[in-house]
Amino acid sequence: MGISLIKLTGLIKAPIKWLYYLVVHQTKVIVISQEPNELEKKSLLIFAGNKGEGNLFFGISTSSKIPIEVIKIEVDYSAPLQLHDPKKMGFFKYAVSCDEMFPFRIFCEGSFQLNSKLISTFALTSQFPPNINEIPVRISVHARVRNISVGGYESYGRIQITKQNYRLVLSNTPLMGIAIPPLHNMTSPQPFLIQSAVYGTGETVNVLTHQISKDGTVKSNLFQSRPK
Repeated sequence: MGISLIKLTGLIKAPIKWLYYLVVHQTKVIVISQEPNELEKKSLLIFAGNKGEGNLFFGISTSSKIPIEVIKIEVDYSAPLQLHDPKKMGFFKYAVSCDEMFPFRIFCEGSFQLNSKLISTFALTSQFPPNINEIPVRISVHARVRNISVGGYESYGRIQITKQNYRLVLSNTPLMGIAIPPLHNMTSPQPFLIQSAVYGTGETVNVLTHQISKDGTVKSNLFQSRPK
C-alpha cells in the first residue's frame, strides 16, 4: 500500500511540475499606449495634424518574472491606412501578411531584452485617410523567455507569439507620451527614437522620477525640459 502511494504521489507531481513550468515560463507581453488614454485597453492613440498624419508610439513590456527576449514585432494592417518607418531609417521593413483582413505588414527584427520593470518603445509614422478617425490593426510579438544559470550560461525557451487586435484612434488633443510607472525604466532599440530623444510634441516635457533609498524611503522629483 505504501509503495502504491509513493508511485501515485510521483504521478501527481509530474503534471503539477509541468503545469508550473508552463505558467511561469510565459512571455506575458504587454503593449502600452500613449497617455491619457480613456478608451478601452485595446486602443492605441495617435496625435495627428489636419492631414491625418502622425506618429504611432507604443511600448512593449512584460509581467513575467523571468527576463524575455523579443525577436520580432509585426504590425498587420489594411488599406487605406499607411504605416511607414519614421524618416526611412530602415528599422521597420515591409512584407505581405497573407491575411485577407490585414494584407499588409510592417515589422522589425532583432534582440530586444525585456523584464517586468523595463518598457521598450517603438514608433511608426501613420497616414489616415480623410474622414476616418479609427482603424483596426493587429500587433504580433515574437518572444521567448531567457534564463541565466549559474556560471553565466544562457538558455532560451520556445518562441511564443502574442497576437492581439488593436484600434488606432486619432486624438484631437496632444498626448503626454508613454507613462513610466514608479521604479520602471524606458529604453528603445529604434534609431529614430534614440536620435529624437524626446517622445513629445516639441513643447515642454515634464519628467517625474522616483528614487528609492536603501532604507526603503522613496523620493519623487519633477523636472521640466524644453527641446532645443
